[in-house]
Amino acid sequence: MTEPACEPKVGQIGKYLGCCLLSLVIASMASANDGPSPPKGQVNVGFLKSFPPYYLLDENGNPSGFAADVMNAVAKRAGLTVKYRVKENWSEINKALQNGDIDIIPNYGITEQRKDHAAYTVPVDTFRISIFVRKDTNDIKSIDDLSERPVAVLTSNAAHRILKSRGDFHLRVFNDFPKALFALLSTEVDAFVYPESVTWKLARETRVEDHIKVIGKPLKEIKRGMAVHKENLELLAILDKTLRDFVTSPEYRNIYTNWFGKPAPFWTVALVAWIMGGTMLALVVSMFWWRYRASVRMIRMLRDSEKQFKGIFENAGVGVAKISPNGCFLLVNDRFADIVGYDRGELLSVSFGDITHPEDRTCNRVAIKEVLAGRRQNYVTDNRYIRADGSTVWTTLTVEVVRDEHNTPEYLLAVIEDITARKLAEEAARASEDRLAEIFAIAPEAVITIGEDMKVQLFNKGAERIFGYRSEEILGQSMEILMPEHLRRGHQRHIDEFDRSLDTFRYMDQREEITGLRKDGTEFPASASVSKLETGGEKIFTVMLHDVTERRRADEERRRALTEAEEANRAKSEFLAAMSHELRTPLNAISGFSDMLTGEFFGPLGSLKYKEYAYDIRSSSDHLLRLVNDILDLSAIEKGKLTLNKEEISVEKIVKDCSRYIIKAAGMKDIRYAVDVSASLPSLHADQRAIKQILINLLSNAVKFTPDGGQIALSAKVSDRHHIFQIRDNGKGVSKEKLQHLTDAFVRDETDPHKAQEGTGLGLAIVKSFVDLHDGELTIESEVGKGTLITVALPSDMR
Repeated sequence: MTEPACEPKVGQIGKYLGCCLLSLVIASMASANDGPSPPKGQVNVGFLKSFPPYYLLDENGNPSGFAADVMNAVAKRAGLTVKYRVKENWSEINKALQNGDIDIIPNYGITEQRKDHAAYTVPVDTFRISIFVRKDTNDIKSIDDLSERPVAVLTSNAAHRILKSRGDFHLRVFNDFPKALFALLSTEVDAFVYPESVTWKLARETRVEDHIKVIGKPLKEIKRGMAVHKENLELLAILDKTLRDFVTSPEYRNIYTNWFGKPAPFWTVALVAWIMGGTMLALVVSMFWWRYRASVRMIRMLRDSEKQFKGIFENAGVGVAKISPNGCFLLVNDRFADIVGYDRGELLSVSFGDITHPEDRTCNRVAIKEVLAGRRQNYVTDNRYIRADGSTVWTTLTVEVVRDEHNTPEYLLAVIEDITARKLAEEAARASEDRLAEIFAIAPEAVITIGEDMKVQLFNKGAERIFGYRSEEILGQSMEILMPEHLRRGHQRHIDEFDRSLDTFRYMDQREEITGLRKDGTEFPASASVSKLETGGEKIFTVMLHDVTERRRADEERRRALTEAEEANRAKSEFLAAMSHELRTPLNAISGFSDMLTGEFFGPLGSLKYKEYAYDIRSSSDHLLRLVNDILDLSAIEKGKLTLNKEEISVEKIVKDCSRYIIKAAGMKDIRYAVDVSASLPSLHADQRAIKQILINLLSNAVKFTPDGGQIALSAKVSDRHHIFQIRDNGKGVSKEKLQHLTDAFVRDETDPHKAQEGTGLGLAIVKSFVDLHDGELTIESEVGKGTLITVALPSDMR
């Protein structure tokens, strides 16, 4: 709807009065006609929290604005009681209407999409979205002239959606109207697109309406009416009928003028016409008085406008500078002084070029000449300044010329935004990309990137070395060229499965062997992983591939060596077991015969030497028999044929049994033997024979390698769900480098006292095997000249 006139002219007074009388008659006749009766009670009206001047809340939080005044007037005429429900945004109002929480939206854009759930009255007004430019702008005539130029819009406004759909504007999106209007006035943008009626209203309030103008046709006209739920036809009929009469009434025109109309000057044409009947003196005095008042008002408005502009200039979040055509600073704000690190007074004594980085001065000088000559309206560029402390600051510089009434350049207005942080981030990103490219190039592995079409996009030096292709030969080729033909179908299936999965990477050789195909046709084993990344709406796959030919060869050699060692060890064990069985029979006979000789069962032997020799024969055969038994035990353990017979064992009893074997040997060497075992220790679930052999072997070694007059201690305790046995002696000890070999079978070193004396070389090996069979742990600590501590830790419950 067009803006109604504020006051009728003199010649139309009679016609105006006649129209008013005719409207009253028609209204009274219409009220007599039958029609839908107004609903009783109140109606709920959805009201937007803030959309001036349509929707406002006064200082008391009550609804105000054009929409509220129209709604109140229409409700009064229709006999409705209004209760307002204030909402934060249009989405909440729209949802409330659909849910039936509100009955009316007083001023709502009429669109086809909203007609799905809303029904509309006749329009209340017309919402024109227009293009505003500065008053001195002459090179913008229509929207097509704004292509590739900065344009201001407000967020979530219809103008934003309209311009964004075209995509050929440099849109600057602002959150509030004053910032967008200042951006236009300060030449930060070339145009501001917003509803025309609202813009003029707010521009008049800030007294800058003389600095802007509308160009071209409106981008869009949106009619706005009262909306109700599409099923509430009774309420719609009442509102529509009432509104049709209301929009032609003087009351509506007064409301519209109050919120959108330009205030009428004190000296109107009608008033001048009435005064013309007076005296000439009164006319002259009145004219002089009018001119005086007009001049005072214009001066006041100019001062207020300058004051407001200065406030915006000083408080702007960006640097702003006023520069003479010869490059000297005329005026700068605090933000610009902060950016370049100078005081404002210091800047007024230097030129624009003095603080500009030397590499940017030439291009700035050329651009300013073009702007001053009128060949360019403005220019925008990234510019560097040398700060007062010598450092460099990056900025985005926007410069526009301001001309006088003779089109002569008066001064340049520059807007400066600090972008140093962004530039540093860009440089860091470039450096990171360069490092990544360098790493990519020198990586020894093959790094290959392919697209969704399975075509090779990247092929590094490692891939060239492994596959034998140059990068330019393979780029754009199918990935299948790098694999044998019989594997291609399966490879594509795995890639498709990986693409559908949620995994971001996967090892390709987990399921089956990977084989690569070189340029010369040879195949090679490979290990590879693939990762996927979606960027820019496209998926890319990166393959990291290693040639594992040498590793496979080494693995094969190790397997072959291990097999040979296992076969040799098995042969050794079988040989020893067989020999041991063969030796036991004659050894038992020798032991028996020697016992008969020493016992002189068949009469005296004669010389005592015979009896001494018979005793030596028995000792030697016993030693050899123990060696054979140890070999048989070790062989059975290695073959896994030794079965443990676990039972509940009294720790105190088994220690006493083992000690009987040791006490006599210890007494012969005058060794003090001590036992520390509590009778309250819980029983141990283990193989009794194995535990005895462990303790006897360890105690025998302690006696064997402890000098005369030494000490041996045996202790047992329970700790951390383990039975722990410790045997300590103060013998010769063992060096650290030899400790690791003590439990090896058949390893003897004459310098090692634990192996050099008359032992089989198998005692500690058997102990270690029995401890391992019980899932225990054997620890040997020793120091040369101070003795040895052996700890056996067995799980308390090994069931």
